[in-house]
Amino acid sequence: MNPQLILLVFHLGLINLFNTFFDANAKSIESRSSKNFIRYSAATIDKSFKVLDKTHCRQYIIKADTLPILLRRNFLGKEVSFSIDPAIENGMTKVVWESRPFNDQSYTNQIVQVAPHILLYQEYPDSLSMVFYNTSQPVKIEFLDSSFQTLQLVDIWSIRPYQTVHSAKSTYYHFNAEGMSVLPYDKQGTILAPDEYSLFTGIVVVGHHLILSYKQLALNGSTIIGMKTSLFIYNLNGDAIAEINDIPSWDQGVISPNGLYMLYIFGGNAATVNQPFAQLERPGWAIMNLQSKAIVYSEFETDGTHIDGVFYTQGFLEVNSVTPFDAEHYDYKVFFDESTHTIYKKFWLQREWDDLLMEFDKTKIKDWKYYILKYNFEKIVIATGQ
Repeated sequence: MNPQLILLVFHLGLINLFNTFFDANAKSIESRSSKNFIRYSAATIDKSFKVLDKTHCRQYIIKADTLPILLRRNFLGKEVSFSIDPAIENGMTKVVWESRPFNDQSYTNQIVQVAPHILLYQEYPDSLSMVFYNTSQPVKIEFLDSSFQTLQLVDIWSIRPYQTVHSAKSTYYHFNAEGMSVLPYDKQGTILAPDEYSLFTGIVVVGHHLILSYKQLALNGSTIIGMKTSLFIYNLNGDAIAEINDIPSWDQGVISPNGLYMLYIFGGNAATVNQPFAQLERPGWAIMNLQSKAIVYSEFETDGTHIDGVFYTQGFLEVNSVTPFDAEHYDYKVFFDESTHTIYKKFWLQREWDDLLMEFDKTKIKDWKYYILKYNFEKIVIATGQ
C-alpha cells in the first residue's frame, strides 16, 4: 500500500479547503484556506490522504480521485486554466470556465463539464449575430482519457447538417414561446412552404453514451410547421456508435449500455405559452435498433397520459408517463431489458403506488426487477430488428 499523506490542519471552525490543485511536474499539492497557506510536497500521491481536525477531534479521509483536476487548454486564441470535478455524475453540468465577449451578461463563452471525462466548449458566434437567437453555440466536445489528456475531439460546428435551405432564411435557435404558434401536420391541409429554417444543437450524456442532436425547425412566419432531427451518438471514449438522419420528430432519447438500441420520445414537442402541450404530430415513444435503424417497437400516448421522460434506470431503458388531468392519478411505467429484448410495462394506480411504497419501507429493496416480478408487469419479447 502506498504511504498516505497526513495533513495536519489547525483551523477554527469547520475545515474549509478550496482551490486545491495538483501540479504534475512538482508532484505537489497546494491548499489554501481562509487563514492559512500551506504547501506539501511528495514524490508520489496516494489515492487518499487524511485530514485531522484537532479542534473538533475529527479525522476525514479525502479521496484523491474526488479532488479538482487542474487543466490548461487553448480556447478562443489563448491559453485558459480551469479545474474539473472527476466525481461529477454523468449528465450533470458544471461551468468550469467562462468569459463575456462584450461585457454583456447575455452572451457567454464557456467550457462546461458534462461528465467526469467530457468537456463541452461553447462560444458566441459574433459573425452570426443577425440570425442567432441564443447566448452561445456548442462548437466542440473533448473526450478525456483516465489521466485527463485529450482522447478525441468532435467539431460540433463543422459537422452540423441542414445548411442548404435554398431560398428560405437560415437562423439558429429561433423560438419565441410567447410569439409563436404550432400548426400540427394533420391540421395543415395543403403543405405550407417554410420561409425560415432554424437549427438547434443539443448535447446530453445519459448512461453510457453522449447524444449530439441537431434539430431543425421549419417556420412559416411565426408558425412552426415542421421539424426533423439528426443524431450523432458516441460512447464515453468518443467513439462514434451511430449516426441517424432526419428523424421526423425526435424529442428526447437514451441509449442502451451496449449501444444497440435507442429508446426515444417522438411527437415534435414545441410547447408555447398559448399551446403548452403543442406537438407537431401524435406523440409517443419508440425503440430503435441503431445498427439497422429499424423501429422494433412503438406506442402512441393514450388519452389522458403525458410522457414524462426517458431514463436509464438500473440497467433498463425506461419511459414514464403520467396522467395530469385524470381524476384518479396513475403512472404508466415501461422498462426495456436489452439483454433479453424484453419490454415490461404496467399502469400504476395511486393505491398500487402506496402498496409499493409500503413494500419498500418494509423490505428496503430498491431493485426494480423485484417489483416487476412481484407486481406482474406485462411482458413483451420483441424482434431484434437485425
